[in-house]
Amino acid sequence: MYLFVYGTLKSDGPTNLLSASDFISKVSTDDKFALYPNKSHSYPCLVRHPLLHIQGELYNVDDKTLAKLDRYEGAPTLFKRILIDVTDGATTYQAFTYILVDLSEADLNSEPQAYWNN
Repeated sequence: MYLFVYGTLKSDGPTNLLSASDFISKVSTDDKFALYPNKSHSYPCLVRHPLLHIQGELYNVDDKTLAKLDRYEGAPTLFKRILIDVTDGATTYQAFTYILVDLSEADLNSEPQAYWNN
């Protein structure tokens, strides 16, 4: 199954939770969202807000890795896993991603971003 990552799970991020998973491509979301930093500005929060096509990376992951990532992302309490469409410009993929559950965790006073720099 495919997983779209946009923050700390990307290849330049501080975790290595996807090191055993296959990188597919750099992609962006078909639908528009917004990335806001969390209150401490240490990780991004993907929220449903039709502002930007979010850029990230697509991986092929197995069930064991996905379960590990659910724990890491605090799913379903902090983030919930949803299916979205992402594209590399030539191909559209349906992929899981993590979206913020409680907007009070995000710094909504910050400028929304389309790309998170780790």
